[in-house]
Amino acid sequence: MNGYRISSNFDSGNIKELKKYKKEDQTIIELEIKKDPYPPSVKYKYKYWFYFKIDDLETNKKCVFIIKHINNIDGDWNGFQVPSSHNNIEWFRNHETHIDLNKKIITWTIQPKHKTMWFAYYPPYSFERCKVLAKKYKCNILGNIDKKHPIYYLKKGTGNKHVWIIARQHPGETCGSWMLEGFLHKLFKLKNKDILS
Repeated sequence: MNGYRISSNFDSGNIKELKKYKKEDQTIIELEIKKDPYPPSVKYKYKYWFYFKIDDLETNKKCVFIIKHINNIDGDWNGFQVPSSHNNIEWFRNHETHIDLNKKIITWTIQPKHKTMWFAYYPPYSFERCKVLAKKYKCNILGNIDKKHPIYYLKKGTGNKHVWIIARQHPGETCGSWMLEGFLHKLFKLKNKDILS
């Protein structure tokens, strides 16, 4: 089938394409969230984080996404509406999201106005934004995960008690950086609400 190119080979991207096909007047795309490499001893194997881009959409044509084989350990899918974006910057919730826990699927429908869209479990926090945040607060580098991803740290205050606050230690937790950004904003009491301006 032409078009409808799925990709997730980017920072915190995660999805597996199963199949895509036409049915009547709409395109159906079946997907699965990739499994994390849990050891056998781990009882609860969470599988929530997805983040992908789709190119070459047919504008104004119905497209149905189905994520199959979802886990539901802590009721995390209750009330879930898929975050969607036309530019990977501004995000909105897709109100055409349906969860079927018996069939273990998430389904949502779009009728796109643009040829490209992004979808995620939660609006992702890019590593580029992390770099800007680290520069803003003059963070140090503790080490490197690889050549592209330094581990930033910031030390503030003195005293006998030490408190560690961490975010983004797992691929599916980039959203933790949103909370950390707000925490730093409050901690340093910046006057400007947009710390990245």
